[in-house]
Parts: sequence; structure tokens; C-alpha cells
Amino acid sequence: MGCFGQVQNELKRRAIPPLVALITFCALAALYLEASWPTYRQVLGAWGVRAWPFPFLDTDTVLSAARCLREGADVYAFNPCDPEFRPYGYSPLYMLVLAHFPVTLWWIPWVGLTLFALFVWALWLLPAGRNRESVVLICIGLLSCATVLAVERGNNDLVNFALVAGMAALMGRSAIARLAGYAMGLLAGLLKFYPMLVMLSALRERPARFFAITAVSVVITIIAAAATWHDLVRAWSIVPEGSPIYEMFGAPNFGKGLVVLFGLPSGVGTAVRLIMTLAAFAIGIRYGLKPEVGAAMERLTNRERDFLLIGALMVIGCFMSAQNISYRTINLLLVLPSLTALRLVEAPRALKVMAWLAIGLLWAELLFHWIQAFAAIAGGTFGTVLEFGLGWLGREIAWWSMVTLLIACAAALIRPMAMVHFTLGLGGKR
Repeated sequence: MGCFGQVQNELKRRAIPPLVALITFCALAALYLEASWPTYRQVLGAWGVRAWPFPFLDTDTVLSAARCLREGADVYAFNPCDPEFRPYGYSPLYMLVLAHFPVTLWWIPWVGLTLFALFVWALWLLPAGRNRESVVLICIGLLSCATVLAVERGNNDLVNFALVAGMAALMGRSAIARLAGYAMGLLAGLLKFYPMLVMLSALRERPARFFAITAVSVVITIIAAAATWHDLVRAWSIVPEGSPIYEMFGAPNFGKGLVVLFGLPSGVGTAVRLIMTLAAFAIGIRYGLKPEVGAAMERLTNRERDFLLIGALMVIGCFMSAQNISYRTINLLLVLPSLTALRLVEAPRALKVMAWLAIGLLWAELLFHWIQAFAAIAGGTFGTVLEFGLGWLGREIAWWSMVTLLIACAAALIRPMAMVHFTLGLGGKR
């Protein structure tokens, strides 16, 4: 009976975040449908989200490209069907599939709602918070401006989030289930490129299976690249870049920000990015290989470890690859339950603060807007220092700290895997 009660409690704690998401976004949908659009825009603006006149703008980015592609337009050069006339810059695999369907404007709300349903399903797969406080922290992160932006825009990163969440949930199951998980991870990588890093989780497999998974993944990737190569190259060439100061995060930001703020040569930005990347990996791996970090990872459940590894790889790949709009911060939700668990076990202090750091980054855009407002009121030198010192520099330090710690977690989790031990000649541990 006690065991049954524990299972019931765990299911309740797992159910709360997706239920909170469902209630919150149903309330926003009701607000959009029943209230005026200016009211809807004001509510989202107070949340740190800039609303478009209709929801699921990013859903239409893909669907509009499919509509115009069927009409003969070169959407990789110019997409006249897009509300902002943006060229299509996502994976050509979407077009390879959608071009065969009669996509119309009526698809937008239904596909957007489907993406939201996938997101809620993925939230159900997350490890349960270990206690009431952990569940509250997970919900605070879930209700962040980054999450609201991703769902309101219907961005296709929700697809990747669901795929890698499904992958993580399958890692603790049978070999056949894990193969299905690797297929989901590979698909996420083919659709958005940076999630390909999650395939490192295959290092847990014994050599024969690992090499088979690697070989099949490489062959599928080559076939997909060959089938879409012309459009793939063009999609890569138009990956958007934004301001390193506002609304973006990623490894290029800090160096580019220094160039913009101090009028430095552009090469300085590239050098700063390279130095900080090498430093993050060197410090992160060294810290992750410390015995106390490995011991802390062992105090997590298998599900918490699997989500922490795959979520960490998602965030690292996303951060290191390019500049990113803030909705991609939702990848931190994959690791947040595990980070709240680290607060409750014996672990180094740096690991215990990661949950709060993740929550701060999920809310970073709204916090930055508040700092900008205070800076505008203060004015003068103090206002400038407040906006760029506390706001921009604080955000960059927080991101590089988080990524370095996630590299440490990934290193600690990968270290005992079978292929690592096989490579080192120690024999597989798992």
C-alpha cells in the first residue's frame, strides 16, 4: 500500500506542470477570442512577449512556405506568403513532406494547437518534482516568458522539444525502446540541426550496438542531406542573426556585444567566442570529472539522469551553434526537474544553484525589460551602467555559467557509459 501511495503521489507531481500549462494557455486562448486584440497584446507585453495580430506566427512561417512552394515560388530566396516576407530558413525536410499536401490558411490554428498538444505531452514525460517545492519551481519555469513566446508563436522548436523528451523517456527502457528513442533524437537533429548532439547519449550502448546506431544514423543523415542539399545549403546561408544586446542568446553574443558597445574590430568578437567556448568546455569537463560531481549524479534517479543529459546536450548544442531567439530557452525545462532534485541531495554548491539559474534564464527577457525600464528612469551614466552592466552583462555571465555547468553535468553522466569504458580499455560499466 505504501508503494502504491508513492506511485500515486509521483503521478500527481508529474501531472501538475502539464495541467498548469493547459489551464494557462487555454486562458490565453480565451482572452484572445473573447477580448480585444489590444488587451491580449497588453497582457502578453506585461509577460515580456511581443504579440503578433494572430497566434502561431512561426507555425505559418513553415506553412506559408509550403503554400508558396506549391505555387512555384522560390521560398528560400523570398517567401511572399509569409506575413513578414521572410525567406524560408528551416530544414528542407519540412518542405519535402508538406509540399505534397494542400496546405491552406485554415491549417494554421490546427497545426499550432497540435504543436501545443505535443508540448503538453512532453511536459507529462518530464521527471516528477521530488516534493512540493520542486513542483512549484518547475511551474515557475514553465510559466516563463520564454515558454509563452514559444507556444504563442507555435514555433517548431516545440517539435524538437517533444521529440527529445520522448527520447529521454525511452532511454531507461529496453534496447528496442532505446532504438526508437535514438530515431526520435535523429529526427530532431535532421529537422533543426543543433539537436543532433543528443545522439551522444548512444555512448551508453555496448560497442556493437553503438557502432550500428552510429552507422545507421550517418547513412540516414547523408541520404537526407543528399536529397535536400541544394536547399539545405541555402537554408544554412540565411540563418538569421540579430542584435547581441537584445532578445537573443548564444555563444556569439558576448563577443559581438563587445564589438557593438566599444566599437572594436569584428575579429575581436570571433576571438572572444573561441576563447570562451574553449574555456567553458575545459572548465566544465574538468569540474564534471570531479568525484563529488559524479557522486551527485548517482543520487539522481535514472529518469532524472537521462533527462539531465539529453536536456544538457540540447542546451549546449543550441547555445554553441548560433544566436537564438529566447523561445529556445524552453530546452532548459528538460533539465529543470533534475536540477531541482540536485537541490535535495548531497551535491556541490554550484550544482544546487543551477535550478534558480535556469529559472532566471527562462524569465531573462522580462527581467531585462524591467532593467531597461529602470535604466530609462535613472538616465545618464547610471542608467547606461544599469542596462548594459546589470542587464546585458549579467545575462551573458548567467548563460555562460549555466552552459559550463551543463557541460560538467554531461561529462559526469557520460563518464561511466559503456563506450567510454570500452574506449579506455576498462570494460563497460553499464
